[in-house]
Formats: sequence, structure tokens, C-alpha cells
Amino acid sequence: LGAFGSCLGLPAISVPMGFTAAGLPAGLQILGRAYDENVVLAVAAAYQDLTDWHAHHPPDAGSDAQPRTDCDAGGVARAPAPRRTDSPACADP
Repeated sequence: LGAFGSCLGLPAISVPMGFTAAGLPAGLQILGRAYDENVVLAVAAAYQDLTDWHAHHPPDAGSDAQPRTDCDAGGVARAPAPRRTDSPACADP
């Protein structure tokens, strides 16, 4: 939708939404109506407030470390992980 939205002048933003089963970063693109930049930015900010994907980074090339993944068996990212500081699965290494 990126090129399509750009040609039409629609506001869009991409935010991190996890990693694939292969450890590659995945993004969520939010596209809005013309002149609704504030709505698009508010939705992106709300998503990042509810998740912590923006704080996770893939490992360096050649590293044995694996990024946290919340993917199903097909490698598709599941619903956003809620921010929880009391969960060891969501703790930063």
C-alpha cells in the first residue's frame, strides 16, 4: 500500500509489530484518509503504548542470540504482545 498511498497523497506510517519465525522484523502499516495525519499518528502512538515491539531489535549478524518472537507455526506475527514488566518472556535480555 505504500506506493499506492503515496500516489494518492494519503498519510501512512509503519510501526514495528514483532518478528517472523525466521527472526526478521515485521511492521504494521497504518494508512489514513487524506489530511488525517493526526489520526494516523495517534493510532501509531496508541499501538506503541500498548506494545513493546519498538523496544526490541534483531540480533547482530553472526550472533547466536534469537529475537523474541510471537509468531504462529506459519511464521505470521500474532496479536500484539501487551506490555508486562512482570513477565520473563517480555523482559529485555
